[in-house]
Amino acid sequence: MSSRRIERVNSLLKEVISDVIRTEVKNGQIAPLLTITKVDVSADIHFAKVYFTITNATKEQIQKTNEALNYASGFIAVKCSKEVKLRFFPELRFVYDTEYDEMFKLEQVFHKIQQMRKDYPANEPTE
Repeated sequence: MSSRRIERVNSLLKEVISDVIRTEVKNGQIAPLLTITKVDVSADIHFAKVYFTITNATKEQIQKTNEALNYASGFIAVKCSKEVKLRFFPELRFVYDTEYDEMFKLEQVFHKIQQMRKDYPANEPTE
């Protein structure tokens, strides 16, 4: 399958899965501030990794949400398959997206460096 088609399927599934989780899934274990960040579908469209992130979540909340999403993955796939017409609807596997946590940590480091530069300015050259 062409990479352009895979990209379109990824984008469409990201939108539909996010909508189904928000409107159809009624599970108290799923964190309310959940965001689907990306979807990676296999070349044969039989499997899809669904990456998510949660705003201000603890490790315990992430773990519980991940388990709840994977438990509900069949339900989510059935609901999504009614919206997206594919020959095979992929089996969904949910994975916590650590990219945003890593970006946040890098931002904090850059902020600290910037603060240190303000607090300890470099020696000005004297004449």
